[in-house]
Amino acid sequence: MMRRAIPNLPMALAENIGRVLRDVAREAPLTLRVQGGCMEPSVSDGDEVRVRRQRIYLPGDVLAVHGKDGRLTLHRCLGYVIARDGLGVVTQADSSNTADTRVPLDRVIGRAELPSPPLSTRVRSVTRYARWFGAAAARRVSRP
Repeated sequence: MMRRAIPNLPMALAENIGRVLRDVAREAPLTLRVQGGCMEPSVSDGDEVRVRRQRIYLPGDVLAVHGKDGRLTLHRCLGYVIARDGLGVVTQADSSNTADTRVPLDRVIGRAELPSPPLSTRVRSVTRYARWFGAAAARRVSRP
């Protein structure tokens, strides 16, 4: 079970906080302090990262995402997926073997202003996305 970043924070308030963060990141870079090591060595625990809203995110970009639980996560973009509720993005921590669940695009705060990832990182992201997409398609086909 996930805990909210701020215990007992009403869901409506958490949604508004996410909206405000996205708006701020659109106008000027938003500085966030990283807690955790899931993106090492690209981003380490305690690092300060500047995040800016973009029109397009590429596989390999590191994105700040506002979760339903109110937490902000910093994970790598693997690719996009279309669902009934609109366009979403698939992300994954560098230290994880599995992709996160699809995140609606309106929950993305922005892209971390880090040095551009090497081509190998972008290729690895596309490969991880292809693996995720293939598994999702297989699950869909195997449904009765």
